[in-house]
Amino acid sequence: RRGDLAAARTTANSAVDAAPWAASPRMQRALVAEADGRLRDAREDLRETTDKQPQDWRGWALLARVQAESRQAEEARKSFRRARRLRPGSPFFIQRPRPVPVPAG
Repeated sequence: RRGDLAAARTTANSAVDAAPWAASPRMQRALVAEADGRLRDAREDLRETTDKQPQDWRGWALLARVQAESRQAEEARKSFRRARRLRPGSPFFIQRPRPVPVPAG
């Protein structure tokens, strides 16, 4: 069922238990924790993710987002830079110009 965080948490925990050496179940569990507002838990899982797969830019990008949400600006910048270095050509990291607002009337 869409939006069922309790079920998502149970599934993510089962995946981590089944493959404790793997990074992707922890990344999924971190996303569930983030959606549930449990940013500390999300950061811990994403740290483990980046420890297990330091060359995967996605873990670093997600860690940067959660750190920013946690008001850890400097850490978020470092994680974002690491992700960008690992995947420099990704559209995820391309800055797009912001549209200039046109006044009505």
